[in-house]
Amino acid sequence: MNAWMQNALKTAAAGLVVLGLSGCSTTTHAQDKEMVKTKYMNTRTSLLLDMAERQFDSEDLEQAQRTLNDAMKINPTDPRLALLSGRIALERGRLERASHYFSLAIEGNERLHGAHYFMGIVHQRWEQYEKALVRYNTAYDLVKDRPGYLLAKVEMLIELNRTDEALKILKDRMDYFDNNPGIRLAIAEIYVMRREYGDAVRYYKQAALLAPDDMTILEELAVIQIAAGQTKKAVRHLERLTTNKELKNRDDLKRMLAIAYLSTGRPFDAKKIFSDLTRKYPGNVEDWIKLAEASWAINDLNGALRAAGRVRATAPDRHEGYLIAGMVWHKRGRVEETLRMYDTASQLAPKHAEPVILRGITLEKAGRPAAAAAAYREALKRQPADQRAQRLLAAVTKK
Repeated sequence: MNAWMQNALKTAAAGLVVLGLSGCSTTTHAQDKEMVKTKYMNTRTSLLLDMAERQFDSEDLEQAQRTLNDAMKINPTDPRLALLSGRIALERGRLERASHYFSLAIEGNERLHGAHYFMGIVHQRWEQYEKALVRYNTAYDLVKDRPGYLLAKVEMLIELNRTDEALKILKDRMDYFDNNPGIRLAIAEIYVMRREYGDAVRYYKQAALLAPDDMTILEELAVIQIAAGQTKKAVRHLERLTTNKELKNRDDLKRMLAIAYLSTGRPFDAKKIFSDLTRKYPGNVEDWIKLAEASWAINDLNGALRAAGRVRATAPDRHEGYLIAGMVWHKRGRVEETLRMYDTASQLAPKHAEPVILRGITLEKAGRPAAAAAAYREALKRQPADQRAQRLLAAVTKK
């Protein structure tokens, strides 16, 4: 090959290289432009999404949706935008629209756990508990460290009467969520549903220890302690609740404390609270009944008679006012007045044995054993298992 041919080949090869490099450069430039565009779209979408989430958190739903609409013009397929749009619709109670958006979010990203969770809420509001359970279960499987997902799943199991399964799941995860009071509360509530109040108290106490400043848990604990017969322990919690600066005006808590005082042998403390309540709510017959009982317990006969009179005046169809008045008149030796009160109480409470038993005791002390025996028999007709009536009838019959 001569020198001219060699130079021609070199020149051609160089040209091919230049042409090749020129084509590669064109392709790379186009790819770079697409990458820049995609990066810009994602960045702009994320910024708008952050803004919409802040607006959503501040409950400015209208502005949040407008911001999302702007974001969707840039990136209409981003599932995060559909998720937040669904949440806005859910807040507005537009369940069909919310369901549509959550479905779009799931189609865009099946691992978007929030979309499954909120879709579960939609099904729950539609009372489609099986479908809600599926969604909550999916959300929980995707993110195991969200106690809210677990509790939502458990709630559906309870709705479906699968409480044994719910209880096992909660107990199995209790150590994992060691510092979460919500798990203990859920366990306690299942035991309350089963009327197993002793076990419920145990888990309420654990929840209260994990959240010592949560007065709602303390209130629930006190209520369940009373149901479990642990009224003296409940008193301590109720005293704390009624002296809390945010709860000290809660009259329902004061009333609960007064009832607890009365049932634990502290009638003086109970009377003080019920005296205040009757002044504040003069038409509340239950408060007057309890005030009469507390007054009777501390031998304040005048106070008991006054309160019983208010019961009769406020609710003449209630037997308690006549019953307590009869007890006062009996203690004062007014037999006929006593019998009149007990007779009225007996007529107003035809299924109660107490008024008839007290009438029998009054008749027996007045030297009328046959009439007393008839009263005790009437009490046993009303309450055949009443041991007091059985014992009194046996004694008077023997005499």
